[in-house]
Amino acid sequence: MASGSAAVLPASWVAAGYGVPGCCSRHDREASEYRKIKLISKPPGWSYALLLVGALGFLVAVLVTQKSVTAPRWPFCADCARTSRVVRPIALVGLALGMVGIVFGAASAGRSGGPILFLAGWVVLLVAAVVAGRAHPRALSGAFVSADGMQVVVPKAQPQFGAQVAAAHHQAHQQAQMHAWQQAQARPQMGQPGGPQRF
Repeated sequence: MASGSAAVLPASWVAAGYGVPGCCSRHDREASEYRKIKLISKPPGWSYALLLVGALGFLVAVLVTQKSVTAPRWPFCADCARTSRVVRPIALVGLALGMVGIVFGAASAGRSGGPILFLAGWVVLLVAAVVAGRAHPRALSGAFVSADGMQVVVPKAQPQFGAQVAAAHHQAHQQAQMHAWQQAQARPQMGQPGGPQRF
């Protein structure tokens, strides 16, 4: 199903579990389960320049500027849930095997096949890291927190997911209008009993 425009929810709604759709943000299918996940902001563009100096500076900049929102109930369809439960553990095993290959390859650097084992270990490690990252529930959600921490954004929202977000905004707007009307009705009117009197 083709992706539509971005769906945006106030971070306070997501943290409270309000307005979050009942369908998967990735596949637009009905949620088979809900998970508690921590959504984070993207690194600021300027932080990537710090990689020229070293990874440590980049990491510090990311941690200092990062905004996060914990979603108590984020929807996942059966496919996403299966990916997280099956693919991610396999990727974690790959990470372990890659580290073993690096260690043994380094220890066997002076022997035949040692450098190849070392290189293969790094390749397996990097591939497994990418796969594990993509299978993480946060990555599967496709959502991130805005730079100011005030909004949760799904940049390529599926039609049904986007429609449910729009409906939540419409409902909240109607409730706000009703609340304002009720306050206006309850406010003492000029010349009414209990209200300011004209002289």
